[in-house]
Amino acid sequence: MILITGATGYLGRALGENLVHRGHPVRALVRAGSESRAPRGVERALGDALQADSVAAAAAGCHTLVHLVGTPHPASWKQREFERIDRASLFASVDAAVRQGVGHFVYVS
Repeated sequence: MILITGATGYLGRALGENLVHRGHPVRALVRAGSESRAPRGVERALGDALQADSVAAAAAGCHTLVHLVGTPHPASWKQREFERIDRASLFASVDAAVRQGVGHFVYVS
């Protein structure tokens, strides 16, 4: 099972659908209210990418975690948003992956 955080975004939807098409089981961590934007054919796990416990629950049984959460169109004036979202979600995902014994961690920045 492959967990994708940021699965409702541009890259996440394309990656999720491509992996499913290739026969891989995929789980998408999605916020409540965003379920319909998840890639077709994936298992949906409701959660918060900023909370390690939430990501860890979604990562249970996963061998790979692909972290795609990020501030769209990064710019220097978005530093606070970057720290609040990108940094916090990355730390949450790394913590979750370590706790769940995920063997592969892919981070796209």
